[in-house]
Amino acid sequence: MNFKSSKKLLFIFSFFFLFFSCESSKTLNKNNISKISMELTTLGNSSHFVITKDNTLATFSVKGASNSEKRTIKRTTISKNWNKIIQLINDLNLNEMENWSAPSQQFLYDGARATVITLTINGQNYHSLPFDEGNPPSELNELYTVLETILNELTEN
Repeated sequence: MNFKSSKKLLFIFSFFFLFFSCESSKTLNKNNISKISMELTTLGNSSHFVITKDNTLATFSVKGASNSEKRTIKRTTISKNWNKIIQLINDLNLNEMENWSAPSQQFLYDGARATVITLTINGQNYHSLPFDEGNPPSELNELYTVLETILNELTEN
């Protein structure tokens, strides 16, 4: 094997190595989710819950007329839904997430709770625009449904 052909062979191996390492890092990027949070807010109350792979922590706060605050905190295990959540997030274009518009905006006049979903992946936060509780942008509909199911399980217990 001469020097020219070994140089070409080295170039081809380098190209494939770089190509496949970049492709694998794209997949790894979305699978490295450290936190998913959903906050639902209106003038009278707010609910905030955080999901990690191991558990879910939900905080429910209600402010009364005297500005006193009642806070409830609940925990549950999330592992049974984690793979489904990962799959749904992998289908999202996270760079566009903050541009997805809500189909309705009743939250602007307190007609519905304003809901915001935040995904923390590799230390970077991806936020949705506020949307009406129960009426997310179409791109977030499936993820919201899974998160809402988890939240409903927490509030029933």
